[in-house]
Amino acid sequence: QQILDAIMNLSEDDKEQIEHYWDTGLMTTVSYLGSSNAAKVKYALAVAYCAHLGQKRKSGEPFIIHPVEVAKLLAGLKMDAETVMAG
Repeated sequence: QQILDAIMNLSEDDKEQIEHYWDTGLMTTVSYLGSSNAAKVKYALAVAYCAHLGQKRKSGEPFIIHPVEVAKLLAGLKMDAETVMAG
């Protein structure tokens, strides 16, 4: 319930960031999964975004970049939706 509340209460800027990560590679990379599983991956992106909100990498980049890039790698290997979401 807490994660759902966090997703529902994201700022417009945060929602735009999630859309940016989705639109800049993740959406096309997971298209082989079909629309239902792609929607699950997008929801997992929102969950990960909330879980890592405000966290930074040592480089200063937002931490969410790491799980997004791992998900892209796993999708590039044509892994199943659960594996991509776990990445």
